[in-house]
Amino acid sequence: MERRRLGWLYSLMCFFVGYNKTLLSHCSEQSRNQVKKYFAALVILMILWGFIGYNLGRVYFKLSWLYASIVAAVLVFMVVMVERQIILSSKNGWIAFTRGLLAVAMAVLGAVITDQIIFQDDLEKMKITAVQEEVERLLPYRTMQLQQQIAEMDSIISVKESEKNKLTSDVERRPRIYTYDVEVERDSANNVVRKIINRQSIPNPKIEMLKDLNAQIKSLREEKRQKETQLLDMRQQLEEELKSKKGFIDEINLMIKLIWGSWGGRIAWGSFFLIFLALELLIVVTKYLERESDYDTMIQYSAQVNKLHFQFPPPEVPQLDSGQ
Repeated sequence: MERRRLGWLYSLMCFFVGYNKTLLSHCSEQSRNQVKKYFAALVILMILWGFIGYNLGRVYFKLSWLYASIVAAVLVFMVVMVERQIILSSKNGWIAFTRGLLAVAMAVLGAVITDQIIFQDDLEKMKITAVQEEVERLLPYRTMQLQQQIAEMDSIISVKESEKNKLTSDVERRPRIYTYDVEVERDSANNVVRKIINRQSIPNPKIEMLKDLNAQIKSLREEKRQKETQLLDMRQQLEEELKSKKGFIDEINLMIKLIWGSWGGRIAWGSFFLIFLALELLIVVTKYLERESDYDTMIQYSAQVNKLHFQFPPPEVPQLDSGQ
């Protein structure tokens, strides 16, 4: 068949689909239309999984737009590589079955993530109710813990106050204490001639102990005041803590509850699932229901020729000696 010159658009399509542009230029319009259909299906899947991957990175992985874009690019690359397994392979039942299982799993994941984005307002309402229920469950335990800590600190402060009162009484009674230094003079026979008693007055050492004790009591009272404030704001703190933790499993559980809570939710999720499943199986259906093109025939013919060439190599032609 006469070779047809193909433009840059065919180069792009062949790059993604995996076809050989040179071989395609020798094929009929049927093969070129087949490349267009494969490429169109790939573009749909690339856009779809690029959107899902970006939102997965931003919403659940808490990534910046740059890293979320990288996640989207990785998913798109994986989708292209998976679809190439179908496009470039011969018609094989096991490959189709494996791709079908993968299509179901990807359709479920895609439908769940997409529904979480679309039904975000409904999920936020359910999340408020779930947070309130969780607060009511955790609040008594957290409150009891703080009350026990405050009671323990009261006991410690009482002990410290008792020690402080004793020290204060002692310091007020004896603000200064006296030390005595005795000097003895002896004669040559080692007999005591005279004793000199020196008395020195120094501040009571318990004054420094009292300062340290006052600092400890002040620190304990400050810590107790903080815990009392925390006890008053416990409900609000619990709500903020639970709202800040947005887990993927929690979102799925809320989504399941939302879907199975009404017929509208079931119909909406089922519709998205069927759409994703149909898109995932689009290339598989195209591959296995269309008749083979001349491009496929050329690939098979080339493989058979190479196989015969290796099985039955051409005989070697003897070379004549130039001197004869």
